[in-house]
Amino acid sequence: SQTFSTVNSVTSQTHRKKIESYLSRASYDFDGKYALSASFRRDGNSKFAPDVRWANFWSVGGAWNITRERFMKSVTVLNQLKLRASYGKVGNDGGIDYYAYQAFYNLGRNNAAEPGFIQGTLSNYELTWESNNSLDIGVDFSLLNNRLSGSIDYFNRQSSGMIFSVPQPLSNGGTTSGGFTVNTNVGNMYNRGIEVQLVGQIVKTKDFSYTLTTNFTTFRNRITKMPDGQPNIINGTKQLSVGHSIYDFYLRHFY
Repeated sequence: SQTFSTVNSVTSQTHRKKIESYLSRASYDFDGKYALSASFRRDGNSKFAPDVRWANFWSVGGAWNITRERFMKSVTVLNQLKLRASYGKVGNDGGIDYYAYQAFYNLGRNNAAEPGFIQGTLSNYELTWESNNSLDIGVDFSLLNNRLSGSIDYFNRQSSGMIFSVPQPLSNGGTTSGGFTVNTNVGNMYNRGIEVQLVGQIVKTKDFSYTLTTNFTTFRNRITKMPDGQPNIINGTKQLSVGHSIYDFYLRHFY
């Protein structure tokens, strides 16, 4: 017996996305010299399957205002010297669509008058958050009666469980040309570098001031892990592979 009739035209769309978060934060300051802070959060994201949609994220940080110490009172050239450091873990859903972990089907693949459908996407009930562990170490300074100030930072952001759209063979259930891609937590990479900012008050009078700000940044991005069996993934004008940057172009040579 036939379980459904021929469909002439049907369209319908429903989009639902929910993120639920619980946040906490604690901070402590002693005499303007020492500062400590910590945070903890628990997030749930409907883009992931119920068993893996919840994750915990946190951060800790501290600062030492050296110019508040007694031994610095005789150093008049410095108006501020502060050391600071922080480390934390945050989550990212990787820009995936609302129903990335589910399998869907496409209607309209009829055989003459007989209705039919094909596989549209494959499921992955283990798909979950990307995680980014970030370290930042910096120093803030000001000298010469605040005529020259600035900051120097070192940052190192380690991304793990990156969500890649991994190509699948047709033997996995695909019937379209080229097969399917499945969002999977498989990649690792890092972003690290140094940032420097200098601010100088070149002219400072009662009625006029002129300030010059300069910035300098070094940045290095490298992929450190790719999916098993997929050492290279072509993504538009880029080819993703271990030891290379996600920003490297992969194009034909031409004149």
